[in-house]
Amino acid sequence: MLFPEGKQDRHNKFAAYTEEFGKSYESTEHATRRVHFHKNLRLIQGVNRQGLSYHLDVNHMADWSDEERDALRGRVSTRPRVVTSVHTPLLARDQLPATVDWRTKGAVTPAKDQGTCGSCWAFGTTGAIEGAVYVLTGKLIPLSEQVLMDCSWPQNNNACDGGEDFQAYQWVLSHGGGMPSEKSYPYLNQDGFCTYNSSQDVAFIKEYVSMYSYEALNDALATHGPVAVSIDATPHSFYFYAGGLYNNAECKGGVSDLDHSVLAVGYVTVEGQKYTILKNSWSSHWGDNGFALVAQANNICGVGTMPTYPVASLTRTN
Repeated sequence: MLFPEGKQDRHNKFAAYTEEFGKSYESTEHATRRVHFHKNLRLIQGVNRQGLSYHLDVNHMADWSDEERDALRGRVSTRPRVVTSVHTPLLARDQLPATVDWRTKGAVTPAKDQGTCGSCWAFGTTGAIEGAVYVLTGKLIPLSEQVLMDCSWPQNNNACDGGEDFQAYQWVLSHGGGMPSEKSYPYLNQDGFCTYNSSQDVAFIKEYVSMYSYEALNDALATHGPVAVSIDATPHSFYFYAGGLYNNAECKGGVSDLDHSVLAVGYVTVEGQKYTILKNSWSSHWGDNGFALVAQANNICGVGTMPTYPVASLTRTN
C-alpha cells in the first residue's frame, strides 16, 4: 500500500472505513483524515504480523491524530491520594476462583463512550458504583458521569480536562453518598454547569476503599465486585486493541505512568497466568465489545498499582 500501484487499494480501504463508521468530513479535512487512517492501518498491520497473544483492528479512532487520542487519557493526579480505608484480603490465594466475571452476574453495564472528552475518571467511578449497588440491591442502574464532571470541581476534578476516582468518591460522599442516574443527568461530552439535586439520587455509597497489589485486587474482585483502576494507556497498540491477551511490556505500571481510568470487572486464568478483564469507556468499537484482557504478570499497564472501589449503602449517609 506504500507504492503508487496501491493508490486505488488505499482509496478503497479508506472509503470502506468511512462507510462502516459513518464518517463524513469537510473537503479540507478529508486528506488529513486519510493520512491518519493509513498511518494507523500500517501500525495495526505491523503489530498483527508479529503473531502476538493479542491483535489490533481499525476502530472509530483510526482517522484521529495522536493528539486527539491523547485527549482521552483524563486520569490527572492533582494531589496526593487520600486513603480512608484499605482492602484486607478475605481469601487465601489458593482459595481464589480461577475466573471471576461480573458481567455474567449482571453487575456491569454495556461499554459506554466518553467521546472526545478526557472524562475517563468519571466513567471508572460510575462503573464501580454501579457494580457495588448491584451487588447490594440486585439492581443495575446506569449512573451519571456528567454530574461528577459538572460538580466535583471543589474536589480538584477538571471535567473534560481530567480527574481522579477518589476525588469523585469524595464529592459523592460530601452530600450523603447519593448519585443520580444517567437518564436523569445525561452525558454531554463536554463541561457543563452543576445542576445536581439530591432528589435525583437513585444509588448511594458510604465509603471508598483503596488497594495497592494484585493480591488485594483479585480478592476484591472475587469477594466485593467491580473495581475502578488507573492504567497507562500511552502505547499506540492499546488504542487499537481488538482482542486477545494484552501483554505489551511498553505499557508501564508506575504511579507516575497512570494516565487513564477504566473498570476491572473480573479476571481469567490462562495457563496459570491471570489476566484482568477491563471495561474501557471508548465505546463498543474498541476492544472486544469495549472490554480487554490485560496481563497481571509484570504489572502490565499498572492495573494493580492503585485500584479503588466504593461500598454501597441502601440510604443516604447523612
